[in-house]
Amino acid sequence: MTLQERLARRGVYQGGHVEVKLATYAIFAMLEFFGITDDLNNVTRRHLEQLKTASCTDRSRPRFEIYFSRKNCARCGLFAQALEEITGISMKLCWKERLAQKEYPKRKKRPYPPFQRRDMWIKTLISKLTMMAAWKKMKTR
Repeated sequence: MTLQERLARRGVYQGGHVEVKLATYAIFAMLEFFGITDDLNNVTRRHLEQLKTASCTDRSRPRFEIYFSRKNCARCGLFAQALEEITGISMKLCWKERLAQKEYPKRKKRPYPPFQRRDMWIKTLISKLTMMAAWKKMKTR
C-alpha cells in the first residue's frame, strides 16, 4: 500500500504516545505562528494544507526533529509522515538513549511494608473484638 493510499484511509493513531503529541503540538504552534487559525479546536485539512505555502521572512521552511527515548511504533511513524505530507513541514522522529540517566529521589523507608501494617491492624482488631466478646460473656453470666 502506498503512502497516498494510507493517507486516504481514516486511521487510528496512538494519541497517547509522546511523538504524536509533540508532532501535533508543533503543527498547532505553526498554525498560530503563521496566523492561519487561532481556533485550534476546529482545525481542518484546509488549514493544514495552508502550511505548505507558509514560510519565514527569510524564506526558510520550518522543520522539526522530535527526540524520545524509545523507538516509535509504526502508527506513530505513519502519523508523522501524514502530517508531513499534508502540511509540507518536515517531521523527523529521532529515538536515542537517554542523555542522562533518570534518577528518582530517595524516599524514607517505612518501618514495615504496607501489607504488614494492614495485617497488624487486622490482628489488633480481631484481638479487640475477641476481648469485647469475652467481656460480654463474662457480663451476662
